[in-house]
Amino acid sequence: MIDRTFVDNLPLNGESFQTLIMLTPGVVLTTTAFDDQGQFSVNGQRADANYFTVDGVSANFGVTGTAQLLQTASGLLPALSALGGTNSLVSVDAMQEFRIQTSSFAPEFGRTPGGQVSILTRSGTNGFHGTLFEYFRNSVLDANDWFANYNHLPEPEERQNDFGSAVGGPVIKDKTFFFFSYEGLRLRQPLTQKTVVPDSSSRQQAPAAIRPYLNAFPVANGPELGTGLAEFNVSYSNPSSLDAYSIRIDQVINSKLGLFGRYSYSPSSIDQRGPYFGTPRVLSDTELTSFSIQTLTVGLTEIINQLR
Repeated sequence: MIDRTFVDNLPLNGESFQTLIMLTPGVVLTTTAFDDQGQFSVNGQRADANYFTVDGVSANFGVTGTAQLLQTASGLLPALSALGGTNSLVSVDAMQEFRIQTSSFAPEFGRTPGGQVSILTRSGTNGFHGTLFEYFRNSVLDANDWFANYNHLPEPEERQNDFGSAVGGPVIKDKTFFFFSYEGLRLRQPLTQKTVVPDSSSRQQAPAAIRPYLNAFPVANGPELGTGLAEFNVSYSNPSSLDAYSIRIDQVINSKLGLFGRYSYSPSSIDQRGPYFGTPRVLSDTELTSFSIQTLTVGLTEIINQLR
């Protein structure tokens, strides 16, 4: 179990709690694919055997970035963002407690045999509290990619701005409380790619009717490969974005019971150049993947801690 105090003092890459999952013994990360945003295996179980809950409600209703049903139809995927992050489930600043169990589950668990990931969100208190944050990366501060340097390519643009806020407090003192959080992510991820294009001799020897089509390809900047082809290296950046909103209202019914309601909305998108598998990739193609996740949770809670 990891509480909010520990999370506040731990640098999390991309403000996503996947890093916390990696701290658990028996966890091995699996390879990321276009139709599977990247998950993890617990004690040798399949990567789609993990079960996520947020405030006690299943979060395994995610979809993949492909039109095929695959794991989507069986409800085995957590509702990750288009970037593959957990920000769409809950922002780190809105998380009260994170717990992962890998074996010896209690009776309320057991829908799947893998890891059981339970997340609890924060509620407001009698005092007003708020935070503002921004984490950023920039190509001005980082070195160029080794492959881009080797091929004498310009440094691709790198921009990562992860920003947001969280605020909570009383609506009616000792009775009604609110907690609101927002997180925004604007990312341009630098990449380098090698593909093939028509070489200079094939352009010159092609019939006049065909030559405009060959000249539409970029000019080769690598060695000739034979059969009328030459190597072309390029650097570019894939843009992506995320906005995650969440509002939670808590109502004290009596000294032992409380009622809460939470609504979250998190649209996200990623635009990838040449996303299809195979050699070579068609760099003139781009594919936009966008998810829009909405959840509404209502529940009763047992009050065990005195409000402060």
